[in-house]
Amino acid sequence: IVTSTGVYRSPDQGRTWSAWNEGDDFTESQQFQDLVIVTGTGPETFLLASKRGVFTRRAGDAAWTVASPDLEGRRISALARHPNGREVFAAVVRDGTTLEGGGLYVSRDTGATWRPLARGLAGDWIRVIRVHPRDARIVYVATSGRGVLRSADGGRTWTPMNEGLSERDIRALVFDPIDPARLYAGTHGGGVFVSADGGRRWAGLDHVPDTTPDEIIAALKAPDPSRPLPDLRPPASFAKCNGCHGWTDPSLNQTAHSLWLMPANRRDWGRTVRRMSGPAKLTIDEQTEIIDFLTGYSNGGVRR
Repeated sequence: IVTSTGVYRSPDQGRTWSAWNEGDDFTESQQFQDLVIVTGTGPETFLLASKRGVFTRRAGDAAWTVASPDLEGRRISALARHPNGREVFAAVVRDGTTLEGGGLYVSRDTGATWRPLARGLAGDWIRVIRVHPRDARIVYVATSGRGVLRSADGGRTWTPMNEGLSERDIRALVFDPIDPARLYAGTHGGGVFVSADGGRRWAGLDHVPDTTPDEIIAALKAPDPSRPLPDLRPPASFAKCNGCHGWTDPSLNQTAHSLWLMPANRRDWGRTVRRMSGPAKLTIDEQTEIIDFLTGYSNGGVRR
């Protein structure tokens, strides 16, 4: 999986996770967006979308590297692998000043070179790219501003598909795994919509629960009886961390209200603690103490 700060792998179907970006300086403040795996052309190749371009890595590589100078330094908001296995799509975010320069790009050589695929998308902020699982000529993009757009010619021309959508800032778009003519669109604050005819008409899902932020936070803080908590108490300096973050683990959370919640999971805590040491006013010794605590806590209470 990819998060805003790095890539994580699981060797046991999601039971445990480890960072796959340790030692890579480029992961600092990258705001990663998406990850695709390209197969069928040799070893598995991983392509990672970031605000500074597309990075690539194979299973045996020591680190991530820039995939291509074509998109180096550009902000990439989404990736998608074509079902034919030869093409990869990348969404480039428009320039913040001119609102131009973005759009959809395609690579036919595992990310080594890229070219613009279509006209008419240069001013869009593409959030999601979806290729029809049964007809590869049909491609959808979810955008912030213009809703859902559909192409019937492999991404060269686009048509808005927004009848019934009351919100045009679309952050998620998925096909029904059984019936790909049925799509679900998740909006930014406007609920979830469904289309039964390939996106031509949309209807809101009224039964989606209207949950407030406070209710979500309360649910995150509630103890999970299936997960025994480590018997490892936070050091006194850890209180400074709670001034910046809330924790999903209720035994760590000392903040009454926080919309910035994070888990104590198996990761390289050194980067995180050093990054927040300024706002939290941590000394060098306190950084070391907190890193040691979080590493031990994340590994079940055993200090490493």
